Amino acid sequence: MAAALSIITRSMRLIGAIASGETPTADEANDALAVMNGMLSSWRNQPLMAWTVDEIVAPVVPSQQAYTMGPGGDINTTRPLQIENARLRWNGVDYPMTVIDQAAWSLLRVKTLQSNLPQYVWPSGDYPLTTLSLWPTPTIPMEVIVGVRVPLESVASLSADIALPPGYEDLIAYGLAIRLAPEFGIAVSAEVATVYAELVRTIKRANHNAPSCRMEMATGRRFNIYAGC
Repeated sequence: MAAALSIITRSMRLIGAIASGETPTADEANDALAVMNGMLSSWRNQPLMAWTVDEIVAPVVPSQQAYTMGPGGDINTTRPLQIENARLRWNGVDYPMTVIDQAAWSLLRVKTLQSNLPQYVWPSGDYPLTTLSLWPTPTIPMEVIVGVRVPLESVASLSADIALPPGYEDLIAYGLAIRLAPEFGIAVSAEVATVYAELVRTIKRANHNAPSCRMEMATGRRFNIYAGC
């Protein structure tokens, strides 16, 4: 765990904006904090920069197809970057669902079809609330469980302690150094740029989970005339 100010100080040393043993001025530190939060915000568009997949559990209401997800939504939580997986839980048994995109959703021919157990979920990607649409529309009460990648949160203050998995303190320090350099009129050294690029690759490799292959022939799955698949 590291305080924001210590990471900022390290970043400024990396580009030579301050010397060893020096600390940034209050104005420099606050400006750097704003740059840090801007960087973390931009990383939210890169799902593999998030280190974990959280499971969110929410009730499913009979005859309700769409559920908003995000602060103040039907599923009141942080708006997720991405829905990694989804399943239904009914009477203690989990039933996997397939996460589809808008193109696949558009191919579902009868949007109002109802069933005990929905097979698909479409995250709309809207902002600030995304919408999860289940198909077919559920007819019985149950729970939906979605695996989501949660974005990196902004840092509230210079004194705030940031809890980070291994590798992320280096990643933020080097990334921030690159972002701060133009503000000080400093050229980023090749060494700093190279280390940052390697840190990004390492983090994304660690966060990437290769999808497993399902052999549909072995499941006895039949063609669905309503879904067209």
